[in-house]
Amino acid sequence: TQQRIKLEPTFFYYWNEVLIKSYYHYYKAHVKRWKNYRIIAVDGSTVNLINSKELTEAFGGQINQNCFFTTAKTFYCYDVLNELILHSQIGSYSIGELTMAYKYIDTIEQDMLMIYDRNFCNYKMIALHQWQEKERKYIIRGNENHTFITDFITSKKSSTIFYMKPTATTIRNLKKSGYTINSKTLLKVRLVRVDLNDKVEVLITNLWQEEGYKTNDFKDLYFKRWAIETNISLQKNILQLEAFSGLTS
Repeated sequence: TQQRIKLEPTFFYYWNEVLIKSYYHYYKAHVKRWKNYRIIAVDGSTVNLINSKELTEAFGGQINQNCFFTTAKTFYCYDVLNELILHSQIGSYSIGELTMAYKYIDTIEQDMLMIYDRNFCNYKMIALHQWQEKERKYIIRGNENHTFITDFITSKKSSTIFYMKPTATTIRNLKKSGYTINSKTLLKVRLVRVDLNDKVEVLITNLWQEEGYKTNDFKDLYFKRWAIETNISLQKNILQLEAFSGLTS
């Protein structure tokens, strides 16, 4: 423990960066892709830490009827076809996974296809992908709390173009990110219907039909996101990620 504390945490971050980039560079002929894209699944989770005073002050936590748990929020970007965690982040429990995701978007590379679950379904998330110098491709599972999602399901269409309108809150939040828009700033997206055994899901994307992305592609493509769930389970249940011995942030 005394020796470990001499190492800066950033050492491991940059070491991992070197390893990941080396893999893609030296093994590039064998890197698995989907239509020239690396499929990157995104998800957030939580990890329980030791209930030390310093960790509680740094990360916060949650409480139940019995006790308080020091808990941190985590965020991952995972190359599902090549089984590599490209980015991981740990922060205060009060920080939402959306906040972590917003900060990562500027580092997304052009050959990445990002896949998100319904927690990431909002105007700002989509805008930050599409308003890059060259738009970054994404698939986001639609949240049924949005009227346009339920309306699309009712329409029985398999695919359509929709123009999203920003809310007043979205306009304020985007201004903090350096974008000045108004209520007439529409965002063009594609909605794709996916029929499952017991329900209908809607995917929001900028993989346009005229670019050759067929409606039938999306069911299997989105299902690949599940690999990040199993990877987080591997970390926690097999590799025992939460068996921390560190007492300091």
